[in-house]
Amino acid sequence: MTARLAITPGEPAGIGPELVVKLAQYPRDGAWIVIGDPDLLSRHAARLGLPLEIHLDAQE
Repeated sequence: MTARLAITPGEPAGIGPELVVKLAQYPRDGAWIVIGDPDLLSRHAARLGLPLEIHLDAQE
């Protein structure tokens, strides 16, 4: 069974969305499920110049 970790970025104007984008850059075992606004996370990734792959369906 693959381990899963659910993360919420918290306050949209806070540091959470940036931290989620930065954490997504590291290799990890298992799947991350981020409960948040994908557009917000994409904007933070673009602002930081970091790649971010988003799957809207947790079953993918």
